[in-house]
Amino acid sequence: MGIVAYQMFTGTTPYKSPSPYLGFLKIKRGQLGRPNVLSDCEFDLISSMLKLDAKDRLGAKGKRGDVSSFQSHPYFKGVELGEVSG
Repeated sequence: MGIVAYQMFTGTTPYKSPSPYLGFLKIKRGQLGRPNVLSDCEFDLISSMLKLDAKDRLGAKGKRGDVSSFQSHPYFKGVELGEVSG
């Protein structure tokens, strides 16, 4: 989700590099570049979804289908998110 959001906001991939190996190293090290087009809130949303440790990512806590962590993120303030069934 974080990579898709990054691509939607910026039009490019988050770990773009001159070679596949350098891209791999960026992913492995969690080196997420921040383009100027992202606001603080947008970057926080994306970086929260791209944490190296999967259990620390936005949406990882709670039971499957629970969107409350997304709903409480400042990016979604004022947006009505529906319930997810599953």
